[in-house]
Amino acid sequence: MLVFVLNKNGKPLMPCKPSKARKLLKNGKAKVVNNCPFTIKLLYGSSGYKQKIESSITSSSSKVGVSSRTNDKCIYSTEIELRQDISKRMKRRSNYRRVRRNRKTRYRKCRFLNRKSDRRFTPTMRSKLESHEREVKRVEKILPVSNWTIIKNSIKKDFKGLKDLEWFNLQRQVFERDNFKCRHCKGKSGSFELHGHHIIHRENGGEDTLENIVTLCKVCHVDYHNGKITLKIGKHKYKGKLNTELSIIRKNFNIENSIKTYGFMVKSQRQNLKLKPSAINNACSMLGIIPNNSFYIKNTSKGDYQQTKGIRSQMKIPTGKIMNVRKFDKVKCNNIICFIKGRMSTGYAIGMDIFNNNMKKLLKLKEVEILKRRSSSMIIEF
Repeated sequence: MLVFVLNKNGKPLMPCKPSKARKLLKNGKAKVVNNCPFTIKLLYGSSGYKQKIESSITSSSSKVGVSSRTNDKCIYSTEIELRQDISKRMKRRSNYRRVRRNRKTRYRKCRFLNRKSDRRFTPTMRSKLESHEREVKRVEKILPVSNWTIIKNSIKKDFKGLKDLEWFNLQRQVFERDNFKCRHCKGKSGSFELHGHHIIHRENGGEDTLENIVTLCKVCHVDYHNGKITLKIGKHKYKGKLNTELSIIRKNFNIENSIKTYGFMVKSQRQNLKLKPSAINNACSMLGIIPNNSFYIKNTSKGDYQQTKGIRSQMKIPTGKIMNVRKFDKVKCNNIICFIKGRMSTGYAIGMDIFNNNMKKLLKLKEVEILKRRSSSMIIEF
C-alpha cells in the first residue's frame, strides 16, 4: 500500500509509505485530502523531486483499466465500471413526460425545436468518452505522470514480426470478421473462449491466411479434434466490423504525446505474465507489471432526478439528506464500510457493497460515520 502526496500548491509528488505519512500527520506537517485513494497534502515547502512515472489506459465500452509504474513496480492500478443505464433512464424520462402531457393540466404548446443538437455522439457515447478523460485527470491529480500508453487498435494490417505476434494479430482479424461468434454452433455451446481453426491443417500445407482460418469456440474445437463432430462452417456471411462503441472510443479518445500500441501485442504480454483477461490486467500488461495498490471504481449518476411518484405524482421522493445522509454516500457503521442504497423514515438505512449486494443487517443512521459524500463515482480498495 502507498500513500499519495501533494505539495503545498496541490501538485502531485512521488507517493510514500504509510509509516512516513503517519509521521507527517502526527507532526502536523501534512493533512488528509482524500480517504480513497488515501492522499495527503504537505503544509511546508518540499524539494519537488520526481521520478519517471509511466501510465497506461485501456479503452472499452464497459470497463476501463488504468495502471502506473516507476522502476518496474506498480504504484497504482484501477478498474472502472462505466455506466450502462443512460439509455434506459432517458426512455423512462420520455415516458413520464408523455404521460404527463395527457393529464388534465394547463395546456402548453409543443416545443420541438429544443430537441435539436449539434452534438456528434449519443448521450451514452458521450458519457463513456468523458469517463475516459475523467480517469486520466484523476491519475494526473495524484501522480506526476511522464507519459501515457494507449491502445490505438486491436489489429495492425500487414504486420510482420515475431511469429506469436503475427498469429495473435491474424487471429484477432478472424474474430472481427466472424463477429466474435463460433462459425459452427453460432454461440449455442455457451463457451466464451474463441480459437482460430485452420480449415486445411498446417500438416497438410495449410497457410496462416484469413481464407484458411475460421472462428471456433473451445467446445467445438476440442470436439472436432476428438472426432465427435463434423464442422459446418458455411460461407462468410459477415461483412466486417461495424462502428461499435469500442472503435468509436478508440478513434476519438486521444492523449497528447502518448505511446500507441495494439490489442494483439497486449494479449501476448498478458499471457507472458500469466494474467487472466480483464481491464486492469490488460492495463498492467501494457507496462509489463503485475497489479498492485488496486482500486475499483463504479460510475453513477450525480443525483436522483425523479422527484415524485404515484398516479398523479402526488407523492414526493426525498432526494436530499435524511439525518445528514444521502443515497450512495460512503459510510462506516459497526466497522463495516459500505454505501447507502436506501433510507427509511424510521431512522434506518439499507447498505450495499459496490457490486449492489445488500448488507445482511440494517444500518442505524445515528451510528453512521460518513467517509465520502456522493459523487459521480464510487471507489473502494481491493
